[in-house]
Amino acid sequence: MNAEPSGLRKSDAPRYKPTMSRANALRCPSCEEHFQLEDYDTEKAVLSCSHCKALLTLGLPPGARRGAFAPREEAPMPREIKLLKTKEGIELRRAWFQPAFVLLAMFCLVWDGFFFYFFARMFAEDAFSAPVLLMTGHVSVGVILTYWTLANLFNTTIITVDRRTVRVRHRPFPWSGATFKRDDIEQLYVKAKQRSGEHGPYVRYSVWVVLSSKRARELVRGLSEADVALFIEQSIERVLDLKDRSVPGELER
Repeated sequence: MNAEPSGLRKSDAPRYKPTMSRANALRCPSCEEHFQLEDYDTEKAVLSCSHCKALLTLGLPPGARRGAFAPREEAPMPREIKLLKTKEGIELRRAWFQPAFVLLAMFCLVWDGFFFYFFARMFAEDAFSAPVLLMTGHVSVGVILTYWTLANLFNTTIITVDRRTVRVRHRPFPWSGATFKRDDIEQLYVKAKQRSGEHGPYVRYSVWVVLSSKRARELVRGLSEADVALFIEQSIERVLDLKDRSVPGELER
């Protein structure tokens, strides 16, 4: 005769509920926030922190060989990119605008207004002196900061691609651009770089060109999303008829 031990019933057995997955138990090494389930890319075995965008590689995907080439999936067209077809190729446009620069523009307005009023009074009263002239350094800072702010509010990066050249311009406020001949281009790739900010670490992406001289030159920088950089890379490669290849230092596949 089988009898249950005294004082113990089936209803008293401990019950376990899967309240937290293994992915949720991991913390990001950069910002120390918990990873979420949606942060885990099962195909690439990579965790992408939804808080600070840091990447954590957990291992190779099942069946993958170390050092094997893994072709990238086609990047979707981002909302911040406009693609225009031309007679000989394409034109990619990306606006720089970020809401944070509106506050910076207000600061520049106050800064520049103060010095304009100050020097206007000094000029009217013919009261220029050595200490006043020393303040020209502050004026120079104001001019540079104002130009940088206006560029980030109104500028657009224009990438023109055809069978002969790749040209990068920034308008309406002139900024350093670049022009590359098709015969000098061997490959394009995307690079990720983690930076430190006031609210913690963040990642910025850039598109680079590998030249026939084996030197790498930056094409576009300051991109906040990997898909934007990858879309630019793949769009240019398609026009130039370049096959995707692995490049040392590129964004992990």
